[in-house]
Amino acid sequence: MNKKLRHQDRVLNYIKEFGSITSAECFTELGIIDLPKKICLLQDEGYVFKKEPITKKNRYGDSTTYKRYSLEIEAE
Repeated sequence: MNKKLRHQDRVLNYIKEFGSITSAECFTELGIIDLPKKICLLQDEGYVFKKEPITKKNRYGDSTTYKRYSLEIEAE
């Protein structure tokens, strides 16, 4: 029987493979909508993340800020 991965484990695996993740990448690549919640759950397990704010213009020319999460310290 295959054990289904928790969403936060999928997020963690993605970060380990690609180095970081944004909410948009989380949705398009993993189908997971609430990345900040998954990061919070992983932090509760002892993981520490770097949260880099990124500001860009959206399609309407307005500035928008989002976060890119990367792993700083793995849980023990």
